[in-house]
This record gives sequence, structure tokens and C-alpha cells, in this order.
Amino acid sequence: MMMMMMRRRRRRRRRRMRRRMMRRMRMMSRMRIMMRRRMMRRRMRMMMMMMMMMMMMMMMMMMMMMMMMMMVMVMMMMMMMMIMMMMMMMMMMMMMMMMMMMMMMMMMMMMMMIMMMMIMMDDDDDDDDDDDDDDDDDDDDDDDDDHDDDHDDDHDDDHDDDHDDHDHDDDHDDHDDDDTISFQVPLCPQRPVALVKGAVATRVP
Repeated sequence: MMMMMMRRRRRRRRRRMRRRMMRRMRMMSRMRIMMRRRMMRRRMRMMMMMMMMMMMMMMMMMMMMMMMMMMVMVMMMMMMMMIMMMMMMMMMMMMMMMMMMMMMMMMMMMMMMIMMMMIMMDDDDDDDDDDDDDDDDDDDDDDDDDHDDDHDDDHDDDHDDDHDDHDHDDDHDDHDDDDTISFQVPLCPQRPVALVKGAVATRVP
């Protein structure tokens, strides 16, 4: 069921990407990176499972070996009560203790490593979830961007046209040669040009 949902979601995402291919190259690249990260996480999980299995096997083997050695020792001790044998037993026991200690240390280290890896994996999961959310936000942002773009285009066009109509520079060029001082209100369609000292009006609205 979950797989079906995931597949459907992925299919929907793919469809959406196809719909907006040209405009959404950035989103596509991000998706690809995310997919790669997800694959890496799967591999990590597999590796962790393998490590756990190996650890279990090792522990079992060690336990078996210890038990067997102990049994052998006890048997020997019971069978022949010689001093030399006792000494040897003591030595072997010491060795066994050392080995057990080593094993315990190893196991502890391994457990620590696994714990660390688990913590890291959890963090990764959280990050990826956040990324998913970001992606959804991105979609919304992109829609907004489209809206803004349309708006800006209209606005810019209108503005440019107005400026072309005004031709401020031409007016100034015409007035440079005159000795008379002319005060000119910026041209507006509603208001006539205010002229002082008989300056020639180049353009009447």
C-alpha cells in the first residue's frame, strides 16, 4: 500500500515536471540530488543490517568457544589433580579472562559505532523530510514567480511607453540655444505647459 502511494506520488511529481520542463530545470536538478541521497541511505541501511548480523554471529561464536573451553578446563581439573595441571589451568583461565575482556571491549565499541550510525541516519532522514517540504514550497514559490513576472512585464511596458511619449531630452535640447529662461512643468496630458518669457513650446499636449 505504502509502495503504491509512493509510486503514485512519484508519478505525479514526474508528470508535473514534464508539464513545466523548460521553466523548472533547477527543481529537476534538486530532485535528482535527492533521489541520489535516498539511494545512498538505502545502501547505508543495508550495510548496517549486515554489520549487525556479523556482530551477532561473532558474539555467538565467541560464547560457544568460551563455553567449550570452560568445559574442557573443568573436565581436566576433575580428572587429574596435579599441581602442574592446576597451574596450566590458572594460566588458561587468565587468558580466557583477558579474551573475554577484549571481546567485551570490542562489542562495546561496535555497539557505540552502531549507535552513532543510527543517530546519523536519523538526522539524514529528518533532513530529507525537510527537503521534501522545501520542494513543495518551491512549487508554490515558482507559481508566485510566474505571477510576478507577468505583472512586471505589463508594468514595465506601460512605463517605457509613457517615457517615449514624453521625450524629455528633446525638449531640453531645443531650449539650450535660447537666451530666455523657461520654466516648464513636467508634461502631463491633463495640464497645459506653463511658459514664461515667451519660450517656444515644442510640443503641446
